[in-house]
Amino acid sequence: DINYFDTNPAGILNRKLFDNINIINKGIGFELSALIGTISCSIISIIVCFFISWKLTSVMICTIPFVFLGLQIFSKMTNNEAQNELISYSKAGQIVQEVFSSIRTVLSLNGGNFELERYKRSLLDTAMSSIRKGAIFGLFIGWLIFISYIVNSVGFIFSSIILYNDNELNISDILV
Repeated sequence: DINYFDTNPAGILNRKLFDNINIINKGIGFELSALIGTISCSIISIIVCFFISWKLTSVMICTIPFVFLGLQIFSKMTNNEAQNELISYSKAGQIVQEVFSSIRTVLSLNGGNFELERYKRSLLDTAMSSIRKGAIFGLFIGWLIFISYIVNSVGFIFSSIILYNDNELNISDILV
């Protein structure tokens, strides 16, 4: 099956196997139970908040799309960088496998330093991808903190308006 390796990289089968194992593990592992718990707590919290103050809850629900929009955008960007990082690691692994499979030829032609430099150049792509992924993650954390401050300030401003105009809320209801 030499033709297979002409069209596919050597490490692609291992990468696909481990990617699929990780997807299955995440699907039936801790993340599924955490997702179910988070969704049920969110729904119950929204129901309780509607009983306490339906006006304030309606305004606060309007801020939810901004959180999910940021989450979706940053998730896609981080996923793209993670894929680029895996591809770069795969290319570096191909270089190593190629050198080790023909180590006699490399040593007889005194190509060790050349192959080492080629390997280092391929790892630079991986390092840059990791740096970009870290920067995207930092922006995402900053976005979440910014949005949480905006949501809290909208809630406090609107609740103070309700408290002043209608006098149907008290401080403990606002903090809930």
